[in-house]
Amino acid sequence: MPRAVLDHDAKMNRVIAALWAAFPEATSSHDLAERAAPYFRNRQGQPIDPKTVRLWLSGVSLPRGEHVFVLIGMVGAGFFGLPLQPAARRGAR
Repeated sequence: MPRAVLDHDAKMNRVIAALWAAFPEATSSHDLAERAAPYFRNRQGQPIDPKTVRLWLSGVSLPRGEHVFVLIGMVGAGFFGLPLQPAARRGAR
């Protein structure tokens, strides 16, 4: 029977890869967390703490659903492991 959902490690690996893809200029996990945190909001609408992103990067916790949606918006289809289609080729026949 095929698995309907990814296991925890697969989800974590996908989130980590997407974060690095969204911020390719980051030079370290600390730098990545500092760059990424302002794009994600807590329930009060404030930017999350970079420590939260570091917890995601270390595999300690997974981001909440709304944070995953933001991340998908940043990296597009690449989040799902699909090749990204260059914008210039979209709709080309």
